[in-house]
Amino acid sequence: NVFTLKELNEIKEYKYKKLPDMPTDLLRYLNSFRKYNTRGLRKAVFETQSWLREYEAKNLEKDHLEL
Repeated sequence: NVFTLKELNEIKEYKYKKLPDMPTDLLRYLNSFRKYNTRGLRKAVFETQSWLREYEAKNLEKDHLEL
């Protein structure tokens, strides 16, 4: 009980920065790991991703990508 409710709200809102929206493809990728058992999670972890080939070919280390 150090701060009043008004002061707590002021602290919370001081220099508040809204987080950017997560790209849909990243959200979809992260959600692919929402499994209910270890078997499903293991399958998702070892599933081949399209971007993985680019990473393994070191194409993601270039200054820019031609899309």
